Amino acid sequence: MGLGDHPQAGLARRHQRRPHPAAHALRGRGRGGVHPLRPGRRGQAQVVRARHPRRTRRLLAARAGGWPRRGRQPCRGPAGAGRLARAARPVRGRRRGHPAGRAAEAPQRLPPRAGRPPARRRPDVGDPARVAPQCRGHGGGRPVGTRRRPAPAAARRMIRWGFLGAGNIARSALAPAVRAADGAVLQAVAARDPARAAALEPAGGVYSSYEDLLADPDVDAVYISLPNDAHLPWTVRAVAAGKPVLCEKPLGLSAAEVDQIAATGGTVVEASWYRWHPRIRLAQGLLAEGRIGAVRHVTAGFTFAGVAAGNYRLDPQRGGGAMYDVGCYVVSAALWAAGGRAPQEVIANARWSDSGVDLVAEAVLSWADGTTAQIRAAIDEPGRQWLRITGETGELELPGEPYTTVGGQETELVVSGGPGTERLAVPAADAYQVMVEETSSVLAGGPGRVLPLAESRAVAAVLDACFTSARAGGEPAPVSP
Repeated sequence: MGLGDHPQAGLARRHQRRPHPAAHALRGRGRGGVHPLRPGRRGQAQVVRARHPRRTRRLLAARAGGWPRRGRQPCRGPAGAGRLARAARPVRGRRRGHPAGRAAEAPQRLPPRAGRPPARRRPDVGDPARVAPQCRGHGGGRPVGTRRRPAPAAARRMIRWGFLGAGNIARSALAPAVRAADGAVLQAVAARDPARAAALEPAGGVYSSYEDLLADPDVDAVYISLPNDAHLPWTVRAVAAGKPVLCEKPLGLSAAEVDQIAATGGTVVEASWYRWHPRIRLAQGLLAEGRIGAVRHVTAGFTFAGVAAGNYRLDPQRGGGAMYDVGCYVVSAALWAAGGRAPQEVIANARWSDSGVDLVAEAVLSWADGTTAQIRAAIDEPGRQWLRITGETGELELPGEPYTTVGGQETELVVSGGPGTERLAVPAADAYQVMVEETSSVLAGGPGRVLPLAESRAVAAVLDACFTSARAGGEPAPVSP
């Protein structure tokens, strides 16, 4: 019998190429198997010398695993898997109408791929609303257009941000960062002055009401850049509206306010943006490695001048003062430098304005193991920033502006001790953009790093102790756990 007389000679498997009708695929080949089209596959056919038709059929079936050859064990595995399928004969000793006989008489389905079980199909395959699935030459049944690897979550979902407030920080820092960030879009802005909101050029709505923005179904997450006293109420309302929140520092004006935010159970991140800068992460990594030994002392400060009259920073009812404005930076730096531990007590002094806000504040933080930190914050002194971390065997210093390094500025980290001093160059980076990208990625279910509420709560607890000590004339004040 020639190959053209075989009952399945006109069929082709899903994983096989279709030869041209005029071409003879096996012409010129000797005896043996035809090589598979892809590595790891079984042979696609067998070439045998022509013999008696019945003998040829039995030989082909035996090599394909259909009939056991004399002196060999039958092939195991699912019927038809990796073999040429054929209609099974009725079971001996049973009538053809018997259930077992009927089951044996049913022809077995051809597997989609030689040597492999049928491929699983996606639930949407065959949906008339979609393009019909097609094979790509390997018989896997994967629809055209699907990716081999899942895309990152940030690439699969764009986070649409809504801004509450259109002040200077939103206009000069966060709006450009969202536009430049991957996985984020500025969807809507709400401000008391709609013209300022429209100036940020959101892709969607412009609102004069914060409530209207929170009710916008096209807003996935909310960024809050309102005065400090408005952080708590609008964060709680945003969470109640089902929106994750990225809120400017300080997250709350006390540890109790941060506890109220945590009690909502929503996703809330404090926008302490300098923490996303690669130089800060490099310093944290070196400390974790023990590069300078155990940390024994931290010196941190942030001062500036030029607060205009009428600014909320001079209003105690709106969360004004040096500690709330820039003290958050130096307190958080002292805490992460000390390994994330909260100090045991604080001794603080302050110079107060006529309105009742702290223009200048300094404090000493003490830990139970003898570690100390000296911090200073001011809104009425010449501008200066510093951060120096001293360990048992060396010192880390972040020269320049450790808290407000903007994009485009290359920085360095100075490591001294041991064999000498080493200056580690840090490439320029926009920490605002990194913060937006990583927060958006986390909200989309992807990788990223955000500040936990526990760290925001620890900073607020230290600020509480600083105010308590400063108002008591420098008496030691414990830090609430």
